[in-house]
Amino acid sequence: MNNLAAKGVGNMAKAMDESLSDGAMWLYDLEGLDKSAYRAFFQSDVVLALGAGAFEFRALMDSLGDFDQSVQARVLCLHPFVDSRSTDIEQYQYEVGAELGVITLLLAALVGAHSQLPTVAMEFLKDLDIGHIASESALAEEELGNITHALQQAQSPMIFIGEGFLRHKYAQLICKVVAIIEMYSKIAFIPSLAGIMQCQKLDSSDVEQILQALNNIPESNGAFVYLSPFDEENLVAPVLYATKMFLRLLHLEQGEQARLIVDCAEVACAIKQVEYLKGATAVLKGWHTQRERFYPFITAQFAQNGGYNG
Repeated sequence: MNNLAAKGVGNMAKAMDESLSDGAMWLYDLEGLDKSAYRAFFQSDVVLALGAGAFEFRALMDSLGDFDQSVQARVLCLHPFVDSRSTDIEQYQYEVGAELGVITLLLAALVGAHSQLPTVAMEFLKDLDIGHIASESALAEEELGNITHALQQAQSPMIFIGEGFLRHKYAQLICKVVAIIEMYSKIAFIPSLAGIMQCQKLDSSDVEQILQALNNIPESNGAFVYLSPFDEENLVAPVLYATKMFLRLLHLEQGEQARLIVDCAEVACAIKQVEYLKGATAVLKGWHTQRERFYPFITAQFAQNGGYNG
């Protein structure tokens, strides 16, 4: 069983409450997932994975038990990288770094019409340019509509929040937006944020920060690596699964050993070319830092002969 998974509702609150003060959160800890979280996950008929790719979501379900044998859930993944092998999972993409834009779009779509929203949230939503945010986040409004419709029509919808959201530089703001969705919808969340004190109130200063950030959603140019929190069971050393375009741009070849720069450290990894990813993208598996985890998307950079490429 994979030793990384979503942290549960009951045991996670204290740790997250403390970690929010410095913007850091542990998300994956199978032992922390309590029985209520297990039941909610298994009983869901629609699961949306925010910031978790289809190429790793099966590993999450496997770590939780015989998920596929328990229920036949409709699974949607919203992640910058798409896996063409996963035809049984509905996949939607957004721009790397645009997590705050994505969660704001979901806020407007899922609870924007709720009459009991706090005044500050209502005023915030009234001023939003949804079309602009969707464009900058590279999430089509039609796709947003499909996701929203699936969640709203479900009897027991669930949203799993991945590290791309909880490790973002605006993680504190993202968590406050998530908490509003959780409090004013029927959607269950892993992890649950509505009960965490620091997530419970969106104030005017938060709104000002969000609006400013939404006007400066970064463009994701170049080659990117996703640091997956889930490993393949048979890996004994790090492997970088990369597209042909990625290898060409970084002057790498199938089968060679390379040293990827991750958080100022060099990670030795084997290069494996794959066809199921698209664009200048790669996924690193089999390596996890012993230090605090961080935003899982990095610009590709490799050490070569005392210098760097990328």
